[in-house]
Amino acid sequence: MNSKFLITLKHIGYKRDAFPNAPEQLENTFFDLQRTINEYALKNDIALKHFVIYNLRQISKEKEHILEWHKQLSSKDRKILNTLPYTEVLEYDKDMEYYSGILTLIDTAISELRKYLKVFSPDVLIPKSEKQGKLSAILKSENNFIKGMGMDVVIKHFESLITDRNKANRHYLTEGQFVSFLKRGFLNDETQPKQSIDYMPGEKGRIIGLFYDFFVLARNTYYYPNKKTPFIELLTDCFEGWEAKSIEYFFKPNKVKEPLK
Repeated sequence: MNSKFLITLKHIGYKRDAFPNAPEQLENTFFDLQRTINEYALKNDIALKHFVIYNLRQISKEKEHILEWHKQLSSKDRKILNTLPYTEVLEYDKDMEYYSGILTLIDTAISELRKYLKVFSPDVLIPKSEKQGKLSAILKSENNFIKGMGMDVVIKHFESLITDRNKANRHYLTEGQFVSFLKRGFLNDETQPKQSIDYMPGEKGRIIGLFYDFFVLARNTYYYPNKKTPFIELLTDCFEGWEAKSIEYFFKPNKVKEPLK
């Protein structure tokens, strides 16, 4: 989880003479940070998300420590400094340059990490335990939409809404929206508002295909009557911008080339 950049940063301390090559090493490890981000991106979104969030938090903490030291240095009166021996003034200037260089590299790293936050859900910083707590409560609840089908089956079927990305590289729903959808659609919680699915032009069919596949799952595995209307209404009642007429045409086998899975 620790990037080489972060590890190097934690070893800098407050003395230039103890780690004189810190700026150069940080610059080298910055490129390693970029490479590591790309490697995590190839694995999966969750791995990338945890790596980015963890390193962003820790690097920001280290920045605060170095800023404090830099602040103490910069608070020295230049007039007093000019009364000191030349060698001491020179050391002071080197210290200032040293920490200014480190802070510049830290800001560059933070900026690089923050670029990836834009593609994550807005509630990405909610503690994992809190997210699990919300879903745990739902998992224990009775599915009022299809009796006998566990909420774990529902969550597994629809989780692509929060794991897959649209053409703009954004999730279709945030995790908070997903929880709200589950409560409104399956737990009869009418206090939950309708949500908006973040789909791009040409992607409506993929969403419809996900709901059609849920109908097929309910009919074939849980012996639900061969009635599509409740499943179409599940989409129209839980999400803004959907009309039954525009859904019915696609609510058939093989009408959607690439439905969400």
